Amino acid sequence: MTSLRYAIQQCFTLMLFVLLGSSVRAQTIVSAKTDAQKIVLGDQFHLFIEVKHHPKDGQLFWADLPTLKGLEIVDTGKVDSAVSGNEILYKQKLTLTGFDSGVYAIPKMSFKVVPAEGDAKAYDTDSFIIGVQTVAVDTSKAIKPIKEIIPVAKEWWEYWPWVAGGLAAVALIVLFIYLWRHRKVKAVKEQRAPEKAHEKALRMLAEIARTDYFEQGKIKEYYTDLTNVLRMYMEDRFGIAAAELTTDELLKLAKNQRDLKKIRSELKQIFLTADLAKFAKASPDQAEHMACMDAATKIINKTKAQQEEGLVS
Repeated sequence: MTSLRYAIQQCFTLMLFVLLGSSVRAQTIVSAKTDAQKIVLGDQFHLFIEVKHHPKDGQLFWADLPTLKGLEIVDTGKVDSAVSGNEILYKQKLTLTGFDSGVYAIPKMSFKVVPAEGDAKAYDTDSFIIGVQTVAVDTSKAIKPIKEIIPVAKEWWEYWPWVAGGLAAVALIVLFIYLWRHRKVKAVKEQRAPEKAHEKALRMLAEIARTDYFEQGKIKEYYTDLTNVLRMYMEDRFGIAAAELTTDELLKLAKNQRDLKKIRSELKQIFLTADLAKFAKASPDQAEHMACMDAATKIINKTKAQQEEGLVS
């Protein structure tokens, strides 16, 4: 009897540890700290933000910058991420300063996690108090007068940029007058048939693919342009007001509408990756960029083929 009771207790304890372990894993952890509690007028200090998040818990939305009184944000810094096991650790460093003496508060920052099912959860950082002090002045020393400005004579060669600029302006005016007097009759514009929805979308995707977004560090702009093309195409092709829908609303519509079910997986891949890049400030790699472009092309080709065969009204 004692052995049976002991076995039951051990099983109960094991189940409790499993449940607690699952609960801890699903808990998003946010934290913030500063490297100073007091500064002198004009000095800078930093606010370090860390978020430990498990992707399976839901989609992470980065907190908005706090509204500050008496303090200013000099540099927001980029959000860095590192993978640790099944979790992702995000870090951001904000640089702040103050130009008015006093004691000021840095309010809490709220991060939101939206799971695939269930309600969204908010996780807040701590708030902080920062003192801004004036610079100490030694009043025992005499005040020195401000010296007058001494003008410096310029050499003749220092004026050559103005001379060159004037000559260039004259040359441009002469060229403009010449072209205006000898302009040619405008050629008749080539009559072109209106582009179909899929032709216009494929052309715009090709323009995006030729643009050096990533060499210029414009990751957010890349996903904004890519999703805008798809929203425009879906509006022209299916009559859906896609520009007014959030990602969740668009995926829910695709799940329930027969015409969009077969492209829902591609839509989910593109729009979730775009949300991470635009709102969570994640940095998808080159393989994810290419995969999203391929998925967008696949969406248009799938629906284009159906349109040409007359299977979809």
